Amino acid sequence: MRRNTMLLAVLVSLFSITEAFAVCRTETTWTRDVSTLKLGGSGKPDANGNLFDYGVIFEDANTTTCAGPAAVALYKKVKATLAFPNYADGSINWQAGTTVGPYGGWLEGANLGLVYAAALRLGANGQLTKPLVTLIDSINYPGNIDAYCGFGTNRAGQPNIWTVQNSCMDDWAMVAHARGWQAAWKTRTVGFPNVWAAQTNAAIAGALNITESICSHRQGDPLPNPAPATGPCTGSIADLDTGAATPVALHNGDAMPYGIGLMTGIASAVVGMESTGVVKTFSSDEVKVAKALFRNSDFHTEWDPTYQYSFNDDCYSFSLVNGGLARGNTFGCWEPGYGNGRDNGYQPEMFPVKDFYAWKIGVPSTSNFDFSYFQDSLFCDDPTDPDCLFFGPGRKAVYKTLSRDWVNTGRPALSVATVDYTSTFKAYDNAHYLSARNGGGSDVNAEPTTIGNNERFSMLDVNGGTLMTGDYVYLQVANGNYVGATNGGGSTVVATANTPITWERFTIQKMNGTGQIFTGDKVALKVLNNQYISAVNGGGSSTTAQYSPASTWETFTLNFTR
Repeated sequence: MRRNTMLLAVLVSLFSITEAFAVCRTETTWTRDVSTLKLGGSGKPDANGNLFDYGVIFEDANTTTCAGPAAVALYKKVKATLAFPNYADGSINWQAGTTVGPYGGWLEGANLGLVYAAALRLGANGQLTKPLVTLIDSINYPGNIDAYCGFGTNRAGQPNIWTVQNSCMDDWAMVAHARGWQAAWKTRTVGFPNVWAAQTNAAIAGALNITESICSHRQGDPLPNPAPATGPCTGSIADLDTGAATPVALHNGDAMPYGIGLMTGIASAVVGMESTGVVKTFSSDEVKVAKALFRNSDFHTEWDPTYQYSFNDDCYSFSLVNGGLARGNTFGCWEPGYGNGRDNGYQPEMFPVKDFYAWKIGVPSTSNFDFSYFQDSLFCDDPTDPDCLFFGPGRKAVYKTLSRDWVNTGRPALSVATVDYTSTFKAYDNAHYLSARNGGGSDVNAEPTTIGNNERFSMLDVNGGTLMTGDYVYLQVANGNYVGATNGGGSTVVATANTPITWERFTIQKMNGTGQIFTGDKVALKVLNNQYISAVNGGGSSTTAQYSPASTWETFTLNFTR
């Protein structure tokens, strides 16, 4: 995966820039539809596939050019996730008959952190809508932890779990990442920053504890027989601080991506949390653990002229042999389960956490690699390449953008300001209202005489800025669908589209003047083929898009609130 020549890197960059201008990756015309919920072979949400999608949405949300399609894609993907039935997750549901709901599966916090961060950038880029805000506010994130991780007795009651070599740091770090950006979002939508910050701090504390996340292993002690209940993890935080113990990121062995690599998730959490105005101060013990991870990762990093920086193959792994603790020191520090650590797999230049350490923890002295550099070519966004689904936009967003870029250059603007108008359209007879039957998924009529959810439309001014006569608008209904004129006009008016394209784009025209449109104005909605939406008989019946020019049946009284 690593590109070995500067020329290739330049060519790849130029190609990527050309692609970026050609099409937004959140458009349905891109190679992959990132707005759908991806399922794995078991029929359950696919962790890597969905993380890839959320990364693409996040990246597009950060640009004014592509924020509009990103907003549509985010709405559809969150909506699909919330609609997915509860399911049993083998990592979480150790009790028979239990299930997880939306965003409750293993490491789902990685996705959710990007949901909140992307939505906040959509607000800053003028593309956040009220239906999307309502949808995201409805997410109930449980912050589940793997039932089988840890060192002693796990959550499922199994002893000697250290033999599985599965620490809880990845679980806690992704919960922290989600909680930090949840804090950023919730503080802006409902307030109470200290409540959300407390949840973030609790998750960070979980990621940096030596009970189940970081194994403090006293490497100079004789290997005991029988092995202790926590196996090799018998050292203290003081031992880590003095060097008497190694901070083992226990994931099949001492895997650097599950130690220093997960500090990117913690960095992201702090960036999100501090956007609420609550300052994160790491405890003395947390600082000692974090610094120990940094030193250990530097120690196990090497320079190679061909592959540049990579992790060594001299890390500890542990096992139980004849009742005693056994230790090896030839484990691939990059975590061999994900590649060879040279031209693919995890590598040191994926984790540029130095700036975060300088900001919040303090940077230990290093002799091999100081984790200041990020190698962009280690990541890719080709959805047909399995390597890219793993080392793709989702991980890149966390490893680089949220944990480094938004640290050393400062956070960009974050906002929950919405740009759409909650609107009602009263028909010409002054008695009936436009209505999306059942809140969407069916026809649009002009039958109701009172206003409920079905009669409220989220109207987005596609042109942005002040709503003016002649602007393009989209009308989103209660279930998230969009109003459209079938075939672009000449037929029915329905609210069935998941994505607004040409049939769903209307030109709003002020019928009682020119210029800016205000609440109470008389308006008409012109469809693609230059016909207009009509309330048959002026109201009390169906609608159609068959007539031109606009006259009485095509005139509606608009009322809206921002």
